[in-house]
Amino acid sequence: MCSLQLVLYCVFVQLSQLEEELNQSWKEKCDRLLNSAQEKHERALAEVMADKQTAEDKLRLLDSKVHISVITIEFFVLFVIPMYKLNIFLYCFIQ
Repeated sequence: MCSLQLVLYCVFVQLSQLEEELNQSWKEKCDRLLNSAQEKHERALAEVMADKQTAEDKLRLLDSKVHISVITIEFFVLFVIPMYKLNIFLYCFIQ
């Protein structure tokens, strides 16, 4: 090989090595960025899921309170008010 060909070959080898190092460096950087984005997404998802669970718990509590209120109203309508009317009737009848 003549010296120019040898120099060109050495330059080609060095460029190939640099290209491989650059590709490896970019791959590592992209992997780090992807992992970071995935972790951020997982944290955000966990926060949203926790908020959802809190909202569902509040909804269940409110639903049970409404159910208890409905039962209380039904009790008054079915038993207390009729008994009150009966007591007024009996009071008037006894007098």
